[in-house]
Amino acid sequence: MLTALVFLVELGDLSRFRNRRQVGAYLGLVPATSESGQQTDRKGHLTRQGPARVRKVLNQAVWVRRVHEPKTKAFFDDLEQRAPKRKKIHAVAHMRKLGILLWHRGLEAQQRAGCFAAPPTQ
Repeated sequence: MLTALVFLVELGDLSRFRNRRQVGAYLGLVPATSESGQQTDRKGHLTRQGPARVRKVLNQAVWVRRVHEPKTKAFFDDLEQRAPKRKKIHAVAHMRKLGILLWHRGLEAQQRAGCFAAPPTQ
């Protein structure tokens, strides 16, 4: 409940994002790119743009889901068997998935409630 509340307060009008890529970029959960013209595309660390508070609560939610939700626990266990030293990388990937899921659910709820409706055109 707290995660959803912080997510909605920090992001405000969810309809301003056109797709999930924009949500991930806003949350700062996408890799930075470095293109010099010499190499095609080099991915770096996370951009960490956007509200740090949302990343913090998403991180806590992922670790709680890992313990209490069977599907998430199975997902992490499978990934951990394949790459045991990449727990945090997998957690960040799941944070992005959780942020996008919250965006979808919040957008549906805002549309049903009529919140942040577009102004009528003349």
